Amino acid sequence: MTAPVARRAAALVVGLVAALTSLTACSSSDDVALRVDGWELSHEELADQLNQIAANAGYLEARAASGAETRPYAPGSTTDFDPEFVAEFLNERVTFELARAELARRAVTPTDADRQRALEVVTQGLSATPVADGVDPAGQAVRDAFGSYGDVLLDGVTDLTTLQRVLVGDAPRDQRLLALYDQLGTDFSTQACVRSILVIPGDASQFAETGQLPQATEEEVAAARAEADAIVARLRAGADFAEEARASSDDPSTNEEGGDEGCGPEGKFLTEVDAAVWAQEVGVVGDPVRSDVGWHVLLVTDRRQFSSEELQAQLGTRLDEQDASVLQQWVNGATRSSDVSVSDRYGSWDAELGLVVPPAGEAELQPLTPEELEQLAPSSTAAG
Repeated sequence: MTAPVARRAAALVVGLVAALTSLTACSSSDDVALRVDGWELSHEELADQLNQIAANAGYLEARAASGAETRPYAPGSTTDFDPEFVAEFLNERVTFELARAELARRAVTPTDADRQRALEVVTQGLSATPVADGVDPAGQAVRDAFGSYGDVLLDGVTDLTTLQRVLVGDAPRDQRLLALYDQLGTDFSTQACVRSILVIPGDASQFAETGQLPQATEEEVAAARAEADAIVARLRAGADFAEEARASSDDPSTNEEGGDEGCGPEGKFLTEVDAAVWAQEVGVVGDPVRSDVGWHVLLVTDRRQFSSEELQAQLGTRLDEQDASVLQQWVNGATRSSDVSVSDRYGSWDAELGLVVPPAGEAELQPLTPEELEQLAPSSTAAG
């Protein structure tokens, strides 16, 4: 089953569930690390759960694969945990507790379906290469490796997914998709489908490796135009566009897909490309189009008003984004109106922002190097 929240695995597990870290476990049980409207988290519980996270190799690998910064420990230490990560973990716990309390106030109990959706979100978010749908076995192994925190995580995400369902309503998904299609109107349903080949002036390998465009000379720009013209000539002589894109395109995001850019309404593409897409004859390779990125060779394969059935995937993405926004708006309001306090050893509670903020003056966070990642998580027990 593909649930709305399942498609937001990264947003929940790598956002709300976030960059979890640890602190040195040397505090007294007399004090409380975090209070949220009467609920309390002790220093011992905090340290125990954060240590579980820092020791979980699979979690660190999934974080690295997602592109998120991951540094459990303060720079230069393997025992003192980074205050930035401590604050993110505490903010996660605030969100989890507020969601749990709101469900209790509404007398709502998560269903088996809610818990199943949450399990999909968690396991996909904890996998370095998540599956498209369902429970991810690799992510499940990572969750199991946490210990008690694995249950905290699943319970918290279950409460959030349940609350999201309550906030957006229980109307069947197909009905909501159709209503969204009607709401967006012809500006959305009228779309163009495009294949493209990109020729970047200068050293295109730099863009593929770093995402940064090379500083091209006028000669290199002219040479790229000549290459684009040659591609157009081959295509107009009968060459297959998909094969040419795989061989010639400098766009790493689409060249393996034969240059397929998908379909979209007016305004989806770069300004210069978009203008050509809506002016160019369908089925005819156009002249190269110049943008700040490079030269684009375009083939418009279709341009018309699409039915709601044909746009199910796009509508689903739009609906998921709306649902996520509804939940986020609730979280923003709840954190700002709740009674939250945090031990000053971990930072302070900013009521205006609705966030735990780490102590001032901490060094800016840097991502782990591959060598540090290996040193911090050498065990294979959580690798999934």
